[in-house]
Amino acid sequence: MGVNVSRATHVRRGVSIEVFTVIWMVLEAVVSISAGLLAGSALLIAFGLDSVIELVSGVMLLWRLVVEAKEGETERVERAEHLATWVVAILLTLLCLYVFSTSLYGLLTRSKPESSLIGILIAIAAVIVMPWLGITKRRIAKRIAVRARQAADGQAPATA
Repeated sequence: MGVNVSRATHVRRGVSIEVFTVIWMVLEAVVSISAGLLAGSALLIAFGLDSVIELVSGVMLLWRLVVEAKEGETERVERAEHLATWVVAILLTLLCLYVFSTSLYGLLTRSKPESSLIGILIAIAAVIVMPWLGITKRRIAKRIAVRARQAADGQAPATA
């Protein structure tokens, strides 16, 4: 029972960090795409589109964690993970095609984007926020996985 309570606590923390991720990704996507359109920067637009991909991924993970937090069936959680993997793979492929085609167009037309202070500021913010998010998510995921293994093996929970 202690393992499940502790795992549930970590899952709730995971839900909280994914809510923050979704909010951050919406902000990052809107600012990046808007600034990219204003500056005529395909790279900044691509950065915004990558944020949209991370947003979709975050929403999918949030959904998966909420399913688990509500004592969801293992099969339903696995379906959510499978769907998230496919959606993100398709979006990443489309992003690669976008970056390739706009890069090729830029080379052929010798177009140069304008500089964008907003683009620079969102990039600096991302350099600060994204590593923190990555470290925090990795720590929570590790704790959830440890609790799951301990529950499956019938072991007492380790302190983490």
